[in-house]
Amino acid sequence: MRVSGFAGVILLVSVTHALTPPVVRTRSGDVKGLRLNVYGEKVNAFLGIPYASPPLGDLRFRKPSPKVSWSAPRWTKTFGKRCMQEIILDAAPEHYAEGPSMSEDCLYLNVWSPVSDNSTKSVMVWIHGGNFKAGSSDNPAFDGSVLAATQNVVVVSFNYRLGFFGFLNAVHSNASGNAGLFDQVLALSWVKTNVAAFNGNASQVTLFGEGSGIAAIRLLMISPWARGLFHRVIMQGGAAHAAKAAESTGRSLLKADALAVEVGCSKAGHSIVSHPDDVIECLKSRPAHEVLLAQIELRHHGIEAPFPRTEPSSCRITQISFMT
Repeated sequence: MRVSGFAGVILLVSVTHALTPPVVRTRSGDVKGLRLNVYGEKVNAFLGIPYASPPLGDLRFRKPSPKVSWSAPRWTKTFGKRCMQEIILDAAPEHYAEGPSMSEDCLYLNVWSPVSDNSTKSVMVWIHGGNFKAGSSDNPAFDGSVLAATQNVVVVSFNYRLGFFGFLNAVHSNASGNAGLFDQVLALSWVKTNVAAFNGNASQVTLFGEGSGIAAIRLLMISPWARGLFHRVIMQGGAAHAAKAAESTGRSLLKADALAVEVGCSKAGHSIVSHPDDVIECLKSRPAHEVLLAQIELRHHGIEAPFPRTEPSSCRITQISFMT
């Protein structure tokens, strides 16, 4: 038995695995998943499909790049690692090691597809919350198998970068802020390109989520970057104009420099504003756990991790930098 559900609806699910795993051909390569039995209905599950190149090294803080192709069928039966987040680390930082549960290499998505027939089905894409600094698609409450089985829809969920990894802004081409939102756009682009292979209808995509996931959906609704990638939304809470959903460029710059100071990349006369190239390269050279520890230390001093950024002159959602 397994507990599963969405948005507070908790259901008990009986799951069995088929002897012959399902295989689907995506634009990047074949993926081999799991056959589940959920309430007597068969569901194919593909967990941990990469939708972007790992944002490591020079790709840290930058907009995501599509995942390169692979040749042999890729097993997708376990969730991808969680994106770096302080909630996990804050519990026991002295025991932290970048391991099986958390990594910068975290841009993976999951697909649950009913096996009832070969008809094309509507698609529902879940965006998790967590104040843009925590959360993951591997949360048992976000398991899409029950929704797929009982509502005959294709369900997709994904991870996106969080905290400074997803939203550091130096007003620089290598760190322009909102990388985490562009992760979401790339995941939705993957859905549009590939969901037909899972019997999903790319012209009937509905977004839903919780908390900051809804705030992100509100931003996606008015962003030209996401135009044509979805068609309906379910608004369950969250607001794009809330204090913890967006902030000015000036405020996000102050946070970026505070991080640089905390990890020894910025000092008097050599800040992220005055010497952005040097400071950003220094920040990219720091181990992920060091950046995360610095994020936690800053919070203890009243400096929260960055949120999606707006233009400096206004906090109106029409001025969101992600919008242009």
